[in-house]
Amino acid sequence: VARARAGGKEAPRWDRSKLDVLVGEVSAFVDGVGEEQLREHVYFLTNEAGLSKQRVMGLAIAHPSFFQHNLDTAIRPQVDYLREIGVPSTKIGNVLVGFPGIVKLSLDKSEETIAFLESLGMPLHSIGKCL
Repeated sequence: VARARAGGKEAPRWDRSKLDVLVGEVSAFVDGVGEEQLREHVYFLTNEAGLSKQRVMGLAIAHPSFFQHNLDTAIRPQVDYLREIGVPSTKIGNVLVGFPGIVKLSLDKSEETIAFLESLGMPLHSIGKCL
């Protein structure tokens, strides 16, 4: 079984047939996104960010516009930043489903918010857990 890194933990890689099925299921809820872009997003979310099928479907159902954001300039940098500040890999899906607008924030704005919370005395690892 192939495996992918998901924030320091090993997560099973999805094989192509499973990925194709999930992309088809997600596409029923997402308009205005090409199949290749949707496939890239689903691959990233499952194999790199470690989201389960249920989390990906939850994101598609509740926030279909999430899949319209650019993977390399909006989604991936925020997921990487969440990991850097200590959000556990197992909670990345919670953050994306609970606050998908995070991908609209600039990293500068995210860093400003984190710096403010730290200035109030909140340790970085606690901030990551709060998210």
